[in-house]
Amino acid sequence: GGAGDPLGAWLTVMAGRYGVAFDEELTTGQFTADLLPSPFRFDTAIDYVPVRYGTYNGVSVVPRWLWEAPVRPRVGFTLGLSAVERLAGYSVSVVEILKALAGLEVEVVAALPGAAGIREQLGAVGDRVRVEEFVPLAALAPTCAVMVHHGGFGTIGTTSLHAVPQLAIAEQLDAIWLARGVSSYGAGIDLQVAEATGERVAHEVQRLLTESSFTEGARRLQADLRAMPSAAEAVPHLLRLAERHRRPPQAAAHPHQATNK
Repeated sequence: GGAGDPLGAWLTVMAGRYGVAFDEELTTGQFTADLLPSPFRFDTAIDYVPVRYGTYNGVSVVPRWLWEAPVRPRVGFTLGLSAVERLAGYSVSVVEILKALAGLEVEVVAALPGAAGIREQLGAVGDRVRVEEFVPLAALAPTCAVMVHHGGFGTIGTTSLHAVPQLAIAEQLDAIWLARGVSSYGAGIDLQVAEATGERVAHEVQRLLTESSFTEGARRLQADLRAMPSAAEAVPHLLRLAERHRRPPQAAAHPHQATNK
């Protein structure tokens, strides 16, 4: 509504607590540690420092059923938590999609909030779909033949490390751009939310399972990720950048300067 610069006002207060004056550089930083390969980046003048993505699910328990190899090709399914926790919920029909996927010759593992209610709605096809409140993605992704997801950064990073073809149904924030990055590699399909009916999702998953080009694209993406320096390997470069951008300390005021007249 033209009410000034709220981001600038907020950063002025935050930076001021540490004796730092606000300028536009605070909105982008002096460099960005980027955890995904260059096709995912915006074309900007920002100095990007590649650092390989590393998976972390927090303290998690890997369920016993996940220790065993699936009998049929496994399709992972997750839409994240932000849409449920912060917005009005998912923009697609989860039950419709899971029922359609159950019609394929696959095993579906879905990690979704409200799992008990979803299982009730699945009814007769419930034995082809496992719905859990939480499954550690770092343990699930390596067992999957395809991953269906919302385009979340962590989901894409973890799935890509294991060369799993992806179907991204992205709607929020950077997820739309990240989903395009997956499709640009040929590592998956970027499906618009408005087109994500159960029938369409099942059709695209079948393509990901049978068309070898997606597996090849997923392997290219995996190779580019693995070629990036690890966090430990990137530390010396980050230290050099920090030293280059270090600002000289401001001269300290004389202790009586404020009171002398």
